[in-house]
Amino acid sequence: MLCFHGRVAVGAAATTMRDQRSLNLQLICFFKQPERAVKPLAAYVRHLFWSAPLHRVYVQLPLVAGATSYVHLLTGAGFQHEGVVRGHGFIHGRPRDVAVIGLLRRDFEAWCQENEL
Repeated sequence: MLCFHGRVAVGAAATTMRDQRSLNLQLICFFKQPERAVKPLAAYVRHLFWSAPLHRVYVQLPLVAGATSYVHLLTGAGFQHEGVVRGHGFIHGRPRDVAVIGLLRRDFEAWCQENEL
C-alpha cells in the first residue's frame, strides 16, 4: 500500500508472514523521510487492525546505518522495542543484529485515543 502525506506519496508499507495461530503479522515499510511518516504509517496500521483479527504487528529491523530514523518512526506510531536478535540478519556478507519492534492491538487502540489520525 502506498502511504501519502497530503497528496504526496511518502513511502510504502506491506505485510508478510501472517501467523494464523498467534494472530501476528510482520510489517515491512519504506519511506523517503521516515521522520515525516508517523501518521501515514499509523493510518496503515489502523487499516491492518481493522481489517483482520490481529493481536500483534511487528517489524524486524536490521541495526545498520539509517535504522535510527525507522526506530523513531515506529515508536512514534506506538510500536515498542521488544528486543534484539543477535546476528539474525546477514547483510553485505556480514551477520547483523536485528531489532524486533512490535505493537499489540490494545496498545495501538490506546495510542489512537491520544493521537488523532
